[in-house]
Amino acid sequence: MVQHWSPSSQLTRAVEPDTWFMHDDSIRIAIIRRVPIGVKRQPMFRAVTYADNSEDRILIGYAPTLSMAAEIVWQEWLLSKQRRIEPVER
Repeated sequence: MVQHWSPSSQLTRAVEPDTWFMHDDSIRIAIIRRVPIGVKRQPMFRAVTYADNSEDRILIGYAPTLSMAAEIVWQEWLLSKQRRIEPVER
């Protein structure tokens, strides 16, 4: 069976319940957790940048599905990589 690449294929389940790590090859780039949001406590997926210490993590955003959260994380990751390698104009 041929597997197609997608941002969701870069997720691995963490030990904690309702938690996933997102990777770019062997680099952890984000943590996605299912969390209850709002008055009705609807489940949403909260994505933050990866850092060992929680105070060093930055909120990426919320999404209604895990696959949408993975898409958002991947797009932000690509943008951040692009910002790091753009030449400085003189």
